[in-house]
Amino acid sequence: MGFIGVQPASVPLTASDITNDIINADKIADDSISEEHIDNTAITGFSALTSLADTDKFLVSDASDSNNLKYVEKQYLPSGALVSLGSASSTTNTANVTFDNVFSNTYTRYIIYIDYMYNGQTNTALRFNFRKSDGSGGYEDESRSGYVYAIAGRRHNNDEFDGVGSGSATSFGKLTPEITRSGGEHGLKAVLEVYRPGTVDSQATMTYVQARGMYRSYISDDAQSTHFNSSCNNYYGSTSFLGIKLYFSGGDIDNYKIRLYGVVT
Repeated sequence: MGFIGVQPASVPLTASDITNDIINADKIADDSISEEHIDNTAITGFSALTSLADTDKFLVSDASDSNNLKYVEKQYLPSGALVSLGSASSTTNTANVTFDNVFSNTYTRYIIYIDYMYNGQTNTALRFNFRKSDGSGGYEDESRSGYVYAIAGRRHNNDEFDGVGSGSATSFGKLTPEITRSGGEHGLKAVLEVYRPGTVDSQATMTYVQARGMYRSYISDDAQSTHFNSSCNNYYGSTSFLGIKLYFSGGDIDNYKIRLYGVVT
């Protein structure tokens, strides 16, 4: 006759009965971990990225597939039309603002936003020079006489246009008529578009800059708002221009805020 034992009473498990790492994926039912069990610091507890590679991945809920979790790579995300390539701002006087190594064959068009730019000396105009390789790993101005420009402006109290033209090629580009200065409160606000500066091919025989903006005219105290449109080209198209230098025809730049973008095509 066999021995019939007594089945012991069940005892609830406690946290101390479960050793570290004993529960693996096989013991967790599918779809059993919901948002209430996710630690709020699960993401912020990791180190932060300061730049993204095309193959970096983002976790997404796919609405077209019952909200199943999937990943998408950065290269497949929608991107904006403008790519930031540089910015500069300061309240300290400076002779010029220079952006080097920003133009290349990646883009054929660039936009420069001058949020504000105050001339330290009154009745001075905005000028620029393209920048190119100096042959020794650095950069230098393109200062050969290859710039030709045309400018038109209109004052608020006058129907006439102020026409300014280079007449012949100069060693700099000019984008505005003379701008007044009154305690630094006015200055220049403008948008510059640069076409094909870093491209050298059979079609790129010139590099163009188009500008538009506003300032206070120096003609008289009554001449307040003035807007302008201008264009300038440089005909040394066999040179790859890698940057640009902005400055006034006299005196320093008091303070400024400028941003430069490449335009995605």
